[in-house]
Amino acid sequence: MVWIPWDNNEAMDDGSRGPGPAGGNNPSATPGRGGQSAWTFSLDEVTAEIWPLIGFLLEDAVYHGRYIELLTQVSAEVFTPARMTPIYEANFQMLADYLGDVDDSEAIDALRAATDQLVRHVNERAAAADAFLREHGAD
Repeated sequence: MVWIPWDNNEAMDDGSRGPGPAGGNNPSATPGRGGQSAWTFSLDEVTAEIWPLIGFLLEDAVYHGRYIELLTQVSAEVFTPARMTPIYEANFQMLADYLGDVDDSEAIDALRAATDQLVRHVNERAAAADAFLREHGAD
């Protein structure tokens, strides 16, 4: 059995999707963010009024330092293009082989496009995380 996560496009999302279906009825939308589901890495848009606990924690220097440490670790070891691209491609190939067996070239094309989008996404978010961490003194 192979577990294929369906929501890799949500990981470290850039928040550019805007309002969800039905005029902004996006269940994962962040209040006060115009229907966007993600925050910037700086979390500047997180306020104590909208997210009291997160806002409180971000004001704590120890917690904020730990956030930077964990973001550094995840962006260096987990959500990296070098690690994620082979996973995406292996899952593409496994599914494409099945779709080829049932002769569904349209689905294979859609799967290829989605896989390519995931590869672009991981590269874009890795670059954004690197830029943020460089600006904030992380190695």
